[in-house]
Amino acid sequence: MSIPENNQLTKKGMITRQKILDTAEEIIGEQGYFETSIVEITLRAGVAQGTFYNYFQTKKAIYDELVYQLSSNLRHHIKGAMEEASAFKEKQRKGYLAFFEWVINHRNLYSIIQQSVLVDKDLYR
Repeated sequence: MSIPENNQLTKKGMITRQKILDTAEEIIGEQGYFETSIVEITLRAGVAQGTFYNYFQTKKAIYDELVYQLSSNLRHHIKGAMEEASAFKEKQRKGYLAFFEWVINHRNLYSIIQQSVLVDKDLYR
């Protein structure tokens, strides 16, 4: 079975996929990758276990997506904030503030990233 690309998903499919990712971020950040199960993710997300496999082939696949998505979202958030300023010093200030604002809203980020040293060293790099 092939997993659909994001651009092939319906609006409802994109919402469900993101709900699963958000739940995985929360649980993996709290408990760790190795202690988290797909069953637990689907139960807390309120979706059937088979639904998980419509979007991700394995627990590792959702973990990889989390790391890539969190990293990308963080960079975009900082870049957007910095574009609001014209002076170098103000750009730096806005960038730092955006970083801390984003981290406050994604408290599990550091836990997930640090775990990648054990889960997949290449992904960590």
